[in-house]
Amino acid sequence: MLTKEIERRKPVWLAISEFYLDTELSNTDLIRISEIFKKSGYSEIEIKEIDFYEVYPIVGSNLLSIAGVWEGFDEEWLFNEILSKRVNKKRTKGIFYFFRKKWLGWMTKQYWS
Repeated sequence: MLTKEIERRKPVWLAISEFYLDTELSNTDLIRISEIFKKSGYSEIEIKEIDFYEVYPIVGSNLLSIAGVWEGFDEEWLFNEILSKRVNKKRTKGIFYFFRKKWLGWMTKQYWS
């Protein structure tokens, strides 16, 4: 992935990561996040794919933790994890694709609507 594309994605990664904090987002938070999405130039489908393939695999388990992160993920950590583990990984629909998709939908449904 080119540096320009990475820089375009960083605010989107950070905004999506808020869906996985151990806290409820306010309407003000959701409006701010939707503005970040609009400014990115990505379509809704592209943003959901970025979530599914890049952000969710890194921070999704936070919602299952008894004492999960609630104040926000460290930006440097988040970006490094996504870049090192997810960005260039082949996007396949393996055996667990359907279950991951359903689980993700359940965890973030309230925010996407």
